[in-house]
Amino acid sequence: MIADNSEPHNERNFDEKDFESSSNASIISTVSNQKPEILDDFKPASEIDSNTERLSTGATSLDKILKGGLETSTITQIVGQPGSGKTQLCFTLCAVLPSRFKCMFIDTEGTFRPERIQEISRTRETDNSLQNILVKKVSTTFELENCLEIIDNKLQPDHLIKLIIIDSIMNLHRVEYSAPAKLSQRQQRLNTFMFKLRHIAQSKSIAVAVTNQVYSNYALGQREKLLEDI
Repeated sequence: MIADNSEPHNERNFDEKDFESSSNASIISTVSNQKPEILDDFKPASEIDSNTERLSTGATSLDKILKGGLETSTITQIVGQPGSGKTQLCFTLCAVLPSRFKCMFIDTEGTFRPERIQEISRTRETDNSLQNILVKKVSTTFELENCLEIIDNKLQPDHLIKLIIIDSIMNLHRVEYSAPAKLSQRQQRLNTFMFKLRHIAQSKSIAVAVTNQVYSNYALGQREKLLEDI
């Protein structure tokens, strides 16, 4: 038999008071005050600004749901069936945008109507001018992607752009990549596009609104509403 000559010790639960009063406390404190280089680009959560600016949608009930309106530095997706009013909501966003700001409207479906925005402005008695709405009509995904490159590279730090609207986000991708063999390529290009769009929204403090559609799936005789995947 091997005798255990070690001194007996009593086990007990950890107590924070013991930790604070231990002789190791000063050593731990010194180490914790040394900021590792890997954390140089991080900052405490207390320094994060939570007062995000929001833009009214022109609809009180919708603003309430969105806690004040469209959030800047964020992409908001407006979805619905064809004819449900997605484009009209985009026109309203342009009409109620504060006059000190400007909007960029990227039209992929040829549905932009400046006269409709003027009608909404008169009805709501807003003073926003069509001069504050910059419109670009695109007919290919290449032109759509090029728009983001132009915005990212040429928008100055003191820009007045506060809203970017893309109506719609999936139209051109759906047409150009309709074959089943091209679906993976479509998804890859769309992912890259959305990543770039999010970068612009966050780095330039811009609210982004994109429209998307739901459509019917009649496979196996079942009618199901599906959302275009972005």
